[in-house]
Amino acid sequence: MMDDLFVAQDSRPAHVQPVTLGSLAPFDRGLLVIVGLVTQFIEASCLEPVAVIKLSQVRERLDVADPWLHAASGDSIVRRRVILKGEQSDRTYAIGEAVIDPGRLPASLEERLDTGDEGIGRLLRRTRVESHGELLWYGQAVSDLPPELDDLGDRTWLTRTYRLLRGGEPMMTISEWFPMTACGDDRR
Repeated sequence: MMDDLFVAQDSRPAHVQPVTLGSLAPFDRGLLVIVGLVTQFIEASCLEPVAVIKLSQVRERLDVADPWLHAASGDSIVRRRVILKGEQSDRTYAIGEAVIDPGRLPASLEERLDTGDEGIGRLLRRTRVESHGELLWYGQAVSDLPPELDDLGDRTWLTRTYRLLRGGEPMMTISEWFPMTACGDDRR
């Protein structure tokens, strides 16, 4: 049933392994299919405010073409990495990485990405940018975490990748990693 929602499940990267959906808590399955409201979903489910902490945001050129972004090797992109943490529990709820084509963003959205620490979903709503989310693939993977997250250790994460389109053209691809837990209750 879920495979029909993900248009490129058969194209997922080799390091993203299949996951048995029946082994996941409803919270985890919900995280897989929600586009643009992840922070709010976590806040409502876990009953605590969630902070979006920007780990990095850099402009760079693609080493290889990105077919999901419709970008060629050498094209300029913005790579943004964030972590979602519970403000009361300090629990890590998600890690996200967006690969953004800045040429396809409205100026108001690009400016807020540069200056703010809000999640992309909230920024899209605040700037009233209409977009369409297209789920690409999901699975489980052992994430290579940045040094500031070493305390999370090597573990298996639930992961998914989707892209946001505006006017039929992809603005960005977003990959997210979630610990396979429901508000701190280990369901593995």
